[in-house]
This record gives sequence, structure tokens and C-alpha cells, in this order.
Amino acid sequence: MLSDMEAQFLGVYRVKDIQEILQIGQVAAYRLIHSGDFPVIAVGRSYRIPRKEFHEWLHRNRGPVKYRGSGPNTVVSSAVRPDSSCLLSRIKNGEIRI
Repeated sequence: MLSDMEAQFLGVYRVKDIQEILQIGQVAAYRLIHSGDFPVIAVGRSYRIPRKEFHEWLHRNRGPVKYRGSGPNTVVSSAVRPDSSCLLSRIKNGEIRI
């Protein structure tokens, strides 16, 4: 396995580096790596991500966050009422004691 110094010299990131840079967990980092959005070098069961390509991907993906259903025709109702059969609602109303 590459040391920190060797990884820096070769211009690659490790999965834990991606986690730290993006402040994401291990599962999210591996999902990102397997997404095919940027080149990944597989070395046995380890992965290395070329720094240059990763930073290019990061730059391309900056911008406002788009949520599903947040288009111009999205309807948001302020009159949402909790279902009275919902367990959490019944606990809050005192119908069920824990």
C-alpha cells in the first residue's frame, strides 16, 4: 500500500482522501468512485484517484444544488397534517406511553 508521501508524489488520492476532501462517509466515497464520473485506478482491492481528473470533476460539479421535485411546477402544501394512525403522532399525543 502507498504511504501518504508516495501518494502525494504520484499525484493520486486514496479513498480516505476523497472522504476528507468532500466530508463524506466511506460508503458514499465508494459509491462515488464506482459511479464512473471520473477515472479510478484499481490496484488489487485498493483504489487510487488521479488528482488532476478529480479536481476537474469537482470544478465541473460546482453550482447550485438541484433537488428532485424543486422545479417551477413544484407544489408545497403548508396544510400537511400528520396521519393520526402514525405511531410517532400517537406517542406525541399521549395515546401511547413509552
